[in-house]
Amino acid sequence: AEAIFAQASSVCWAASVFHSAPLRAQHHTMAAPQADTPKKILTEEQVSEAVPWLVNVLEGHFTVQCLHAVVKLGVPDVVRDRTMNVEQIVSELSCDSVRPEALQRCLRILALKGIFVESRADEGPGLSSFAYSLSTAGALLQTGVHGQPSLAAGVMHHAEAPHWRSWGELPNYVSGITTEEPWHSANGDHVFDFYGKNRESEGYFHEHMKFVSQAELPVILESGGWADLSGKTVVDVGGNTGVLMAAVKERFPEVTCMTFDLPGVVGKATPPAGVTFVSGDIFDVSTIPKADVFFMKHFLHDFADQQSIDLLKNCCAQLPDGGRVHLAEALLPDPGQAVPGVPVKLAAPIHMDVHMMNINGKERTRAQFAALAESSGLTLLEIRDLAMPSIQLIIMEKQA
Repeated sequence: AEAIFAQASSVCWAASVFHSAPLRAQHHTMAAPQADTPKKILTEEQVSEAVPWLVNVLEGHFTVQCLHAVVKLGVPDVVRDRTMNVEQIVSELSCDSVRPEALQRCLRILALKGIFVESRADEGPGLSSFAYSLSTAGALLQTGVHGQPSLAAGVMHHAEAPHWRSWGELPNYVSGITTEEPWHSANGDHVFDFYGKNRESEGYFHEHMKFVSQAELPVILESGGWADLSGKTVVDVGGNTGVLMAAVKERFPEVTCMTFDLPGVVGKATPPAGVTFVSGDIFDVSTIPKADVFFMKHFLHDFADQQSIDLLKNCCAQLPDGGRVHLAEALLPDPGQAVPGVPVKLAAPIHMDVHMMNINGKERTRAQFAALAESSGLTLLEIRDLAMPSIQLIIMEKQA
């Protein structure tokens, strides 16, 4: 046992806690013992393989918050295409209260994860001997690089305090102790209401969504079937400032393009050329324009099932027979496909689904989309496989 737990320093701590009587007592208050069901017993070899793997999962938050600290300080924008020791990095940071040793310890764990590259600058024992450069992944944490995307806002979005607090509420949500979604329990508001009152957090969110949209837009334009909609009216629900419809109109001018969003969104923006803005509420059918196709990108996943059915019914009411709803959403893999090492195309939607659970939304499987369609007066026609893990094109048609 000692040899096994020596593989990771934190496992020694885990072993001592695991054998503590108070923890055993607490565990048994969470689940009634099943006397007739044997517990799974591992061989010594299985234990030796499983412990480091599990500890690596448990310590994932170390990396995330070290990454948060480094990005918040602007370290990637200081390092750029150079190799610098820690003292040099600190000397160029705008913050004059940085703890050099703490920064070095953060950079070292990020080097383990392939975000920075560590090298030895000199033979001395001090911090000057630790040097770092950006890896390929780390280069995407720079900001303001022309023609290159940045994930810096994504780091700030996912790791900032309001988001981080919400994950601490997940156990209470799963167990049913709390009635609100984790984000609401932690921050006292639904996520989008919170962003409306907290501009810094809202800024990180919108900047990260811009990064996602810029990656998805070419795929949607190429594989969205827009040429088949010539002469049709397409309404982009929750289309914000009309970026997507503007791109569609430019490439497919025979499509009539409308962007539908809340008054507080479209009322503050100028419609792009060839795009009509309509303000309203998707849950108030009287405000929804008539259309041949309603398009939604990462919109339905914001809502639980009954809300999704309600808004789809409202769209259905404004469609002619044979009219369609096109959803650009993540597609969850079917049962039995969530296994280690699956392709990103299968793994990414599962991660997205847990993220959406945190804010009271959800991703869905093929069968779940079919059930939503049937409950809304629609039929699931097809799901087109797009060349991106975050979106597939789910096509529903209004039943005659």
